[in-house]
Amino acid sequence: MNSALQSGISVLMMKLSFEMIWNEDAGGHYLLIPMMGMFAIASAIYNLHLLNHAMKYYSQMEVVPVYQTALLISWIGTGLIILDEKKFYSGLELTYIFLSVLLCLVGIKIITMKKKLLQAAEDTTR
Repeated sequence: MNSALQSGISVLMMKLSFEMIWNEDAGGHYLLIPMMGMFAIASAIYNLHLLNHAMKYYSQMEVVPVYQTALLISWIGTGLIILDEKKFYSGLELTYIFLSVLLCLVGIKIITMKKKLLQAAEDTTR
């Protein structure tokens, strides 16, 4: 989960940097843009480190769905809350987004329950 949050922070920093450049809104903050870019790169590298660390200790079938779902949730949250993209969606569309996130979480729960059930079945046959 931390890896996906790091990815969300990285995307946020890159988005803010590019928006400041394209909108010529940097003003006198020209040092802020490279600092935000360096922070985004450092965050992306740390994200990769965390993901590889998780893959070392856990099964890929557990890590990847959790990572992708957490990534999806953090990117949606970043867009809706920080970048104020919720104004582009109707209430029904926001409900569908929320239900989609819940569906992803239910899918992760099913995957983890399946693994636990398979391990329990193996333990009883030994």
